[in-house]
Amino acid sequence: MNDVYGVDPAAPSDFRDFAQLMRVFESGQGRFIADFPMEWFRELRVHMKSLSDVQQLGMLEKWLSVGSAAVVPFNARFNPMKSWAENAASLSGQVRKIIGSKGCPA
Repeated sequence: MNDVYGVDPAAPSDFRDFAQLMRVFESGQGRFIADFPMEWFRELRVHMKSLSDVQQLGMLEKWLSVGSAAVVPFNARFNPMKSWAENAASLSGQVRKIIGSKGCPA
């Protein structure tokens, strides 16, 4: 069975978190990330700008091998005037689980 998850692009706090997240969504696992907000990976890259160049390259390599197939189009509106957590409330019932960043309310 395939499951779609809502994942905050700010959820991974470092390269290690990102690599672990990508392992969860590897091909054949039946798990996918909702493209929420649209261009989810672009939002993630903006969040991870503080990584070293080497870590950013590693992140890109991991993304190309795993992530690009893990993100699926999703029909939900994202309001940039609200936080990701506030927007994610609209995903309830549409995704298997919601994964937020540290400190994000349940």
